[in-house]
Amino acid sequence: KLYSNILNNCLDKKINLSWIVPDALNFCIGNQNWNLLGNFIEKKINNNDIKYKHILSLVNFKIASDLYLNNNESAKLYLKKSLSINKYFPAFIELYCKLNKKKNKDHLLRLLKRFWKNYPHPNIENCINIGFEDLDELTKIKEASKILVAHDHLYYKHLILGKLKYNARIWGESKKSLKKSIKLKPTKTAYYYLYQMEKKFSSDIINIAKLKKLYVHSNDESNFICRHCNVELIKWDIFCNNCNEFDSLSSSVEDIIKKKHKNRTTYLLDNIKIN
Repeated sequence: KLYSNILNNCLDKKINLSWIVPDALNFCIGNQNWNLLGNFIEKKINNNDIKYKHILSLVNFKIASDLYLNNNESAKLYLKKSLSINKYFPAFIELYCKLNKKKNKDHLLRLLKRFWKNYPHPNIENCINIGFEDLDELTKIKEASKILVAHDHLYYKHLILGKLKYNARIWGESKKSLKKSIKLKPTKTAYYYLYQMEKKFSSDIINIAKLKKLYVHSNDESNFICRHCNVELIKWDIFCNNCNEFDSLSSSVEDIIKKKHKNRTTYLLDNIKIN
């Protein structure tokens, strides 16, 4: 109640957002109450305020995520608000797939193809698996091949295709894709799948042992790292679950993409620091 009164008074007295938002975010992180802040920023914001529009998109995403976990249809409304600000933000697209996976597959295919073309992020794999989970593995590969038509220089494109082909038991094509991936960047995951195939179909003990060694001694790929406390986390969130710093999680892949699109407001970066 006190928090609500403070925000309402700030609206009445026209207090600058920079004075109230940092403390309000800390309150939301501690109390998991994002709706009031979202409504407050939405009333105070102007169209040219890129920084707070980005913050609003993350707050609305958090609300949408919580509603989705509670099977509340209102999740779609808040996610729509987030996407209107950050059109190709990876976490937003993934939640969109969860909320719309039972709808028209052609629409989802077009969306993911645009997403991959404009913002080629590794979480496209999650989006494909979520959006097309009811398809058999062979059909899923056909759909994935229509989506992943660009960015041959990215190792994770070939890694994703290699894994999908492995699940569909297209062993030879899987091996080719995984080797392409390793040529661009060796990863523990790629070596693991190659090792599994060699164990299944090869009698070359030396090669099997070599792949096993490469797999065992490769480093795990970290998913996300907090720029504030440097802790590595498996799952992305709008704040770090270790130090509670808002909007501080990124991956090396995301940093590369962000540099590429740094002058485009559609790809507003998630590295805004609130002092």
